[in-house]
Amino acid sequence: MNKDSIYRIIGYHGEYSDSVKKALKKLLKENHPDRNGNVEIFKIINEVKNELETDKVSFQYAKVKNNEVNTYSDIDIDYCQKMSEKIKKDLNSLERKIVSKKEELKEINNKYRMLYENSFEEQKYLINNNKAALSLKKIKTRSILLLIIITIIFIVAIINNNLLLFSLFGLMCFIFIFIIIKYFNIMNSIAKNNEKNLNKYVKITSKLHFIMEKRDSLSIELWNLEREKTSMENDLRFYSNLLKK
Repeated sequence: MNKDSIYRIIGYHGEYSDSVKKALKKLLKENHPDRNGNVEIFKIINEVKNELETDKVSFQYAKVKNNEVNTYSDIDIDYCQKMSEKIKKDLNSLERKIVSKKEELKEINNKYRMLYENSFEEQKYLINNNKAALSLKKIKTRSILLLIIITIIFIVAIINNNLLLFSLFGLMCFIFIFIIIKYFNIMNSIAKNNEKNLNKYVKITSKLHFIMEKRDSLSIELWNLEREKTSMENDLRFYSNLLKK
């Protein structure tokens, strides 16, 4: 709804005639907020009234002969009918677009939910891997303690020239080497898995960020479309009410 439409509805063709005044008064009365009229439309009608009264008309009217203007009860019925049909057509098209956008938003939300769950699982895996790495520090501490014991046994064996101690030293060396190899294999495996899963986690979070932006953009677009729909429904109600008079 705009001021040009109001000028057309009241049959204004360059002269602030009695019929125009009458039509304008009727529009103001019927669309007053106290009578459940639309506030925005009432505001536009008031702006037209002020323009006419101050001779500051913004409407570039088409100059036609009075007998060519099809009016009923001071209202241009033909124009109202055309506008009503046009709004219905545009409204149907808009509603289809809104349905399509809602389906798109639903699909995006499903993707977001799936990616969020995947990112949560990857994050949990990385945390557990880090816990495993921390627990392996105990093996490192034990290995150092074992190395000290081996060294002591080796020194005592040399001093006493004791075969039993040399045998024990050999066994301890074997255990120590076994622990060290196992420790490094596990740590290497954890490091590789961490790198692999960290890259995966980064990719997922990157996709999540992209989908969040797309979702927010689509939500704003839908909000604007819903506002446009409400405005069009108000305009349609306005013209329909005029046609019922």
